[in-house]
Amino acid sequence: MILRAVRLRPEQFFFRTDRSNLWTWSGRSAQPGFPANVVSRTTLSPSESLLLRSLKPGDKCLVHREFQTTCVRNFAFPPLIAAVIRLVGKPVAVLVGRYVRNKWAELPKEQRAGLFQAHRHKLAIATVGLALFGFVYYEMHIEETPFTKRRRFIVFTQKQFAEVAEQQRKMLFESMKDKLLPAKHPAYAQVNRVAQRLIRANNDIPIIHDQKWSVTLIGDKEKNAFVLPTGHIFVFLGMLEMVANDDQLGVVLGHEMAHTILGHGAEQVSVSHFVDYFVIIVMSALWAILPSDVISGFSTYVMNKIVDVMLHLPYSRLLETEADEVGLRLSAKACFDVRESVSFWQRMNIVSHFEGDVAAQVPEFLSTHPTHETRAQKLEESVPKALELRKECNCPPLPLRNPQLDVAALKAKLSKADAVDDPWKPFIVVIK
Repeated sequence: MILRAVRLRPEQFFFRTDRSNLWTWSGRSAQPGFPANVVSRTTLSPSESLLLRSLKPGDKCLVHREFQTTCVRNFAFPPLIAAVIRLVGKPVAVLVGRYVRNKWAELPKEQRAGLFQAHRHKLAIATVGLALFGFVYYEMHIEETPFTKRRRFIVFTQKQFAEVAEQQRKMLFESMKDKLLPAKHPAYAQVNRVAQRLIRANNDIPIIHDQKWSVTLIGDKEKNAFVLPTGHIFVFLGMLEMVANDDQLGVVLGHEMAHTILGHGAEQVSVSHFVDYFVIIVMSALWAILPSDVISGFSTYVMNKIVDVMLHLPYSRLLETEADEVGLRLSAKACFDVRESVSFWQRMNIVSHFEGDVAAQVPEFLSTHPTHETRAQKLEESVPKALELRKECNCPPLPLRNPQLDVAALKAKLSKADAVDDPWKPFIVVIK
């Protein structure tokens, strides 16, 4: 929800929400305007109160009350136990399935038929019970995603996942210690400048306000950046070379910060664990029913690939698209030129094809991310709303120059060079 605030007197504010509800705030408590139920369910955070108190009489501002979730989770699952089950579950499923199959094969045919008939009702009840348990467990852990209001499955609390993320941060530092750039490196200036601008402009979002943010640069040509749930921003030098200006870097960091404030890490791990539990059950059944280890192994491989293509990969692309959408809002509130979001992904597409990037040539349905073209198209559809939000935040006017001209110039420049049609060409000697 967006609250449009106008300061009337030193201790009184007038609000109009995006749903056209009206109410006033006296500085300490809400005074009902109409309708009263809006006041009863709406409160101001300390940061919002501080923001409003800083206004002068007659000043106007926007308070974006978008980060609110509805969570019906009753209990959380310990990450360590979940990791152990996921690690040993599949091997155990294979062993149990093979044991059941071998025992079944030892029984006479007459006894098999009688055994199945005697227990078929129990099997049916167990199957229905398992399905019902899975459904109830899933529904008990559904919450609403901030900003987009998408329903999602989460089994880990923020505190639990923060502990996991801290361990991940330490492992990353250890694995990349030879590539970490010292804090005095000049490239930190641009990243700090852009990150501070994003954080300050979006300080009304509780997670951004309460989080301790930090930056580390990695001296690698990889075109990548990511933000851990701990608030630690990692940027590769290759990404800094890829972006054309602060606006494009603002879009990139906004996207990565969106992953953090949306809790995509905990969500993705939760869904993967939930799916794996059912995969373990199906694996056990396959190894018990199918006649040989070869057929069972091949069927398990095919099943895992189907689960990846039909579930895990599309889900990952959904989260990336959602982070693009929310990240664009963060960038708009920070007064970046959101048109550069389209230009950035067009640049990525052009450069990737020119360099013969193998990853960029993978079909979208086999990738964890949407293609560069798809991302540019979807962002282009979202730019008009982002421009409206930017205007509402009293940002300075955008430059008249169209960012697409820079993309066209890059494309023309690279078309004159020798593109790499075959990424393996440098490793091939043609015999004449």
